[in-house]
Amino acid sequence: MPRLTVAELRPNTQLDQAPFLLASLDRATDRNGSPYLKMILRDKSGDIEARYWRVPDGIAERLQTGLGVLISGQVTEYKGVTQINVTDIRQAELENAEEFLPVARRPREEMIEEMQKLINSIKNPYLKALFKEVFGDGDFQRQFFLAAAAKNYHHACVGGLLEHSLDVTRLVLAEARHYPEIDRDLAITVALMHDVGKVESYVFGGDFDMTDAGKLLGHIYIGAARVERAIDRIAGFPPELKLRVLHAILAHHGDLEKGSPVTPRTAEAIALHYADNLDGSVRGWIDFVKTQGNATWTARSPMHDSELFVGEKTSF
Repeated sequence: MPRLTVAELRPNTQLDQAPFLLASLDRATDRNGSPYLKMILRDKSGDIEARYWRVPDGIAERLQTGLGVLISGQVTEYKGVTQINVTDIRQAELENAEEFLPVARRPREEMIEEMQKLINSIKNPYLKALFKEVFGDGDFQRQFFLAAAAKNYHHACVGGLLEHSLDVTRLVLAEARHYPEIDRDLAITVALMHDVGKVESYVFGGDFDMTDAGKLLGHIYIGAARVERAIDRIAGFPPELKLRVLHAILAHHGDLEKGSPVTPRTAEAIALHYADNLDGSVRGWIDFVKTQGNATWTARSPMHDSELFVGEKTSF
C-alpha cells in the first residue's frame, strides 16, 4: 500500500509505522500535570501537528529532530486542525529523504531559467559582473537554489530562497514600472541578492535550523559581506553604486528593531523593503493557513501576532 502523504491524511485514518520527518519536538505538560510530546511531522506535501499523550519515560531522549521517524496512531481533528494522536514513535532512516522535505511550489528549473533571464536583461556592466562574482562559485550557486528562505514563517522549503527572491524581484519590477525614477537594473540586482546571506544562515535539513553564523551574525550582515567582497573583486566598480547596492541589502528589513542596521534611504532600498515585506507576509499567511485545516479563523500566527481570518477557503 503506498504511503499516505501529509496532504492526504484525513481524520480517523489509522497509521502503522508510517514514515515522516520529525521537524520539531517539544516537551509539555497537560492540565493534570502529565507529560506529553508536541511534534511537527513533515513530508514534501506539508506539515502536520502530532501529540503523544501519556508518553513513556525515555522516549524523547531517543529522538532527534531533522531525522526520520516511524509513527503509529490515529489522525484526528481538534478545533478544526488536523493532527495525529501518536501511540508509538521510533527513530528510523528515511530511504528517500527528499520525499520528506517541503519543496517550493514552482519547479526548480523553471525558476532558474527565470532568474537567468532577469540577469541577462541587466544592461549595467558592473551589476552584470557582480552576478558572475556572487554566483560564479558553483557550490554556492547550488546551495542558493536549494536553500530555504526561513525556518518557519514563509518559504520554509527546499528552493524557498530562490522562489522568494524571484517573487520579490517581480514586485520590485512592478514598482519600477510605476515609478520610472527607480533604477531597474539596480532594483533587480538587490532584489535577487538581498537574502544571499541565508545560504550560510540555515542548515539544509528537516527543520531548517540556523547555523552558528546565522545566529551570531545574522543573514543581513553575512549577505552584505559576501556581496561587498564580490564588488571589491571587480575593477572600476563605481563607489556610489557600491554604496547603493550594499545599502539596499542592509536596509531591506526596514527597521532597526527588525534587524536592519540602517533604514531605507534610496528609492531602490525602499522598493525592496516593501516588496520583501509584502511577499513574506502574504506567503506567510498562505503557508500558515494551510496548516489550519478548514477552520474559519486560524490559531494565533506567530508571524502576524494574531489569529487570521480565512472564511470559506477554497483549495490553494
